[in-house]
Amino acid sequence: MIKPSDIRPRLIDVINVLERTLLQSRHETSPAEAASQEAGDWSFTYLPSQGMFQDQARAVWMTAVRRQVPVAWLVQTHPALDTLSNFLCCHARVSPELIAEGRVSEEDFESLTRVCGLIASSPLRICDTKTTEDFLEATSSLARENQEVCVVCDWAFSDEEQEHARRLAERSPLTFLVAGY
Repeated sequence: MIKPSDIRPRLIDVINVLERTLLQSRHETSPAEAASQEAGDWSFTYLPSQGMFQDQARAVWMTAVRRQVPVAWLVQTHPALDTLSNFLCCHARVSPELIAEGRVSEEDFESLTRVCGLIASSPLRICDTKTTEDFLEATSSLARENQEVCVVCDWAFSDEEQEHARRLAERSPLTFLVAGY
């Protein structure tokens, strides 16, 4: 079942890759190469649609972290771990490229861990929704919870997705923030 998950296990995945990357910077293997091998070809990467991502990241931060309003971040454009790592870097003000190269200062690391703590204590959930069916399942699951949730989606909806979101917004306490609208 596709369901937005608690953010903490995903943050642990991000922290593990960060730790491996930084530890590998002290060894022969390139940090990005080692982290990629360890994490199944996942590492800190810069998202190409950075402008749109930053707008969404700002909205998610203000809603979930600052205001403590439940947010379900449904991602399709990029994998959830890439989205989360960039979200962390964006708010810690640390370049993903520096992490990938293993050139993170003590101050950067402190900033990353501080922001990690803020994110972990927020009511943020994240979910990979690669298909329309995944989206329908995840949002239906959220609607059954019958609590106010801001659903943030990183792609422009198809007609079917838009109609489904409209119906759910009418009969449940879900609100939607969608890329491109």
